[in-house]
Amino acid sequence: MRQIRELQAALSVTESELARVLRVSRPTVYDWLDGCEPTADNRARIQTLLQLVSAGPGPKAEHRIDVARATISGGRSTVEVNGQSITGKEH
Repeated sequence: MRQIRELQAALSVTESELARVLRVSRPTVYDWLDGCEPTADNRARIQTLLQLVSAGPGPKAEHRIDVARATISGGRSTVEVNGQSITGKEH
């Protein structure tokens, strides 16, 4: 899935860190990178995060990335902050 690679690049994170951000297992991230399709819920979460971090340059661009990265440090996920549910299977 192209969007997974875009999100990983935008956040400058490893696959393990990306898995924590998305609240899925590391093998799930690798499956997506190898071409497996995420569930509709996970696809929506990925798109939400990607839109947040790639909304274009501006004074708040760094803030958007910091918010998205917050889950790496154990904070609430950006998806939760945006009111998206985190449910269902990982794939």
